[in-house]
Amino acid sequence: MRTLIIALTYGEPQQPDFRSQFTYSLNILRRLTRLVAPIPRPLLPLLALRRARLRVKTWRRERFTSPLEPITLAQGQGLAERLRGLAPGHAWEVRVVHEFRPPLLPAVLDEIARHPPGRLILLPLYVADSDFTTGVCQRDVAAWERRHGPFRPSPEMVSRLGEDARLLDAMADHFDEQIRAAGWTTADCRAAGLILGAHGMPLRVREGLETGLEAMRRMHASLEARLAPRFARCSVGWLNHTLGGEWTSPGLASAAQAMLDAGIRRVVYFPFGFLADNAETLLESQMVLSGFTPLDVLHVACPNASPRLIDQLATRVLEHLGIAAEPASSLASAAGD
Repeated sequence: MRTLIIALTYGEPQQPDFRSQFTYSLNILRRLTRLVAPIPRPLLPLLALRRARLRVKTWRRERFTSPLEPITLAQGQGLAERLRGLAPGHAWEVRVVHEFRPPLLPAVLDEIARHPPGRLILLPLYVADSDFTTGVCQRDVAAWERRHGPFRPSPEMVSRLGEDARLLDAMADHFDEQIRAAGWTTADCRAAGLILGAHGMPLRVREGLETGLEAMRRMHASLEARLAPRFARCSVGWLNHTLGGEWTSPGLASAAQAMLDAGIRRVVYFPFGFLADNAETLLESQMVLSGFTPLDVLHVACPNASPRLIDQLATRVLEHLGIAAEPASSLASAAGD
């Protein structure tokens, strides 16, 4: 029996190309922003035009290209290889689908329905469940089924990734590897600050909308307990938008300023709220932090396609399916750690 896993991600364009940035921005406005802001539909293309122009201008000025797409493809390939190693008696297929660039999930479901797998697993690559993350594919499946009837096989979801202590342990281990590779010692950490970054969220939204804020706060608290004791000071740093009323605090800029006010001049920045690096974790975060010139910042990469993350994703898929890893494969994994 073939098992198809659809790994879902925002699908940020790699290049500062206007057409792709416009399409991406328009889909975000249609499929996300209107959940919290009742923007009239005729205005959406104008807003997308403005956002795409700004992104193209900024990316070109900073000579930035997004690594998200190649990272996501590597995550998908790594997951497929790991599953084949852990459970070689099963037929595995992993496909990456972007949620804001065509082909969108409904079109992919049209294609899959012609040659359906034995089981279909949706794997949103986000740390917290919300209407802005896992909710996107859930709405897509519901819309498809309203048009065509129940999808067969019924799509199953593996989610709540950031609420699994094993993922937090893997992220903490990844963090340790990164700072050691950068040459930081225990003494360096004791004299430095730690900023844990995540995408911010508006605090006032319509009733019934799940923002994922509480899940992110729990994840932050758990990760802070693992990492903060070795640093002089630790703070969350939310990446907030400028519109939409009051947002989570402290924002990244406020967190950086608090470090300076406390006499700290070296900081480690770790965007824990993302599984893969993108324009927010790299370009936008660095643009904020570069405004605090006395700060010497070490930027720790997201887990990306690290073996620890791939192992955790594979474990979650196997557990959901009720498939035990073959002993030889498990032993080989342990020996390689």
